[in-house]
Amino acid sequence: MSFSKRLLDKITRSKRSFLYAMHLESFLYSKRKNRDLVLMFHNVFQSTQRELNLRNISKSDFRSILIYLKKNYDVVSLRELMTTQSNVPRIAITFDDGLINNLRFALPIIEEVKLPTTVFVTTSWIQGESSLWPDRLSFFLQFANDELVFNGKKFRRFYKNQFKTVDTLETLESVLLNCKLSDIDLFISTLQSSAKGETNYSTSMENNWRVMKGEEVKILAASQFVEIGSHGVSHQNLTLLSDEDVRYELTESKSYLENACGKSIDMLAFPFGLYNNSVLDIAQVAGYSFFAGVNLRDDIDTPGKLICSRLGLYNDRSVIEQLHLINSSFE
Repeated sequence: MSFSKRLLDKITRSKRSFLYAMHLESFLYSKRKNRDLVLMFHNVFQSTQRELNLRNISKSDFRSILIYLKKNYDVVSLRELMTTQSNVPRIAITFDDGLINNLRFALPIIEEVKLPTTVFVTTSWIQGESSLWPDRLSFFLQFANDELVFNGKKFRRFYKNQFKTVDTLETLESVLLNCKLSDIDLFISTLQSSAKGETNYSTSMENNWRVMKGEEVKILAASQFVEIGSHGVSHQNLTLLSDEDVRYELTESKSYLENACGKSIDMLAFPFGLYNNSVLDIAQVAGYSFFAGVNLRDDIDTPGKLICSRLGLYNDRSVIEQLHLINSSFE
């Protein structure tokens, strides 16, 4: 970005900050349209850790966003949003992955502000795994060299834990998304073995990476403001798996969560938002009725399949810029 563009961007953001501070942000937007928006969070930490990854925000930021939403929007459950119509702009709140910080840090704020939330939980404990590969990757990238090689591609540290290919600027995570889990695990194991004095997660940092166990999911599900959905077993790109493996991912996670919560589970968020017709068909046969992606894949979406797209909120923006992203979605 050129100097002039950076300067203009800074001026624009400063103007937004002033208007939001004065509660005059409505002047920034045209008349709000009556549409629905689904938000996607991942992790809520005591304080934001941008050096780790983009998927976490602080408790204070999360509280500020929820309070704003409650004052300015009709916030409803994802189930209500997907099964009813409305004459006003509506928002639904969702979480992906199901890490322990959702219970310890996000839930108290959700109950304080009293807003319905759907949490899609990965059931990796079925396979004895306490963490998901994107979080293991984030952890060990902190200690990696500034240049890495994977599958013949050279990656360079672009910003903190973000690595991109030297030539095409493709992100490391996007490349890994199209690889088998065994190859990903091998790569992360290599990072772990070469980490400078860091070979294991610290238990004091488990809020950053540990997936909830069944009894913890049960506590979360007991809240009147929370509904639990499935996010698969091992957080894999389901479109790369055989039908048999997809069936395992979806049926085993559903069964685990139903046993833990004592409730029927019929909502599914596709890991990384990735799906295809085969995955959808298997999911419906498995007993799921409502689906959450990220961006809809228009070439295979049909009116008969309840799939919602979602807007992800990450720590690469300030709270005001997050709110601007939300508000501008209704123009």
